[in-house]
Amino acid sequence: MENEALLIPAIFVNTLASYRRETLREVVVNKLDRDLSHVLHQVNPAIERISVIDQIVYADIGLGKMMPLNTFGSGLAQVANVYSTALSGKSQIILIDEIENGLHHTAMTSFLEALITLTYEQNLQIFATSHSLDVLQQLQGLLLEDRLSDARSEMRCYVLAKNKDGKVIAYRYDHQKFNHCIQHGIEIR
Repeated sequence: MENEALLIPAIFVNTLASYRRETLREVVVNKLDRDLSHVLHQVNPAIERISVIDQIVYADIGLGKMMPLNTFGSGLAQVANVYSTALSGKSQIILIDEIENGLHHTAMTSFLEALITLTYEQNLQIFATSHSLDVLQQLQGLLLEDRLSDARSEMRCYVLAKNKDGKVIAYRYDHQKFNHCIQHGIEIR
């Protein structure tokens, strides 16, 4: 029997980059803009809806005119980028480096919850890196909520560290171990 290559659609989302207009346009065309607008509203309550016109993404914040989304800062652009990529359904695996980049800490919990919920709706796996204890604490708080009990059993935390021989090893923490580390201040970043 020959070895077969297993191809799983995956995408790397750079949180330092601006949103992808093409992906946001697809979200609007496929009538998923309400879902994205809802998440953007959680991050910035002034946002009522989004629209794509002539290659520019606009947000309606209740003024006389819509505002270009890129005027709202890098955190909101990051949320739009990550969430629209996940909504597009083109990838089963999404890799996010430094998920907290540009995002105000007060918006992180709602963003994480939206991503966790979307993983079940879209059958996604999300791998996100973070060096922020605040992000890990917010994730832990979410996972302790009853409505996310399924996510609690699915979540894994991996810490890359060198062993005594200098070899990089991935240490795996299920939710119970992750929760213990966060509650007792054990360094896992």
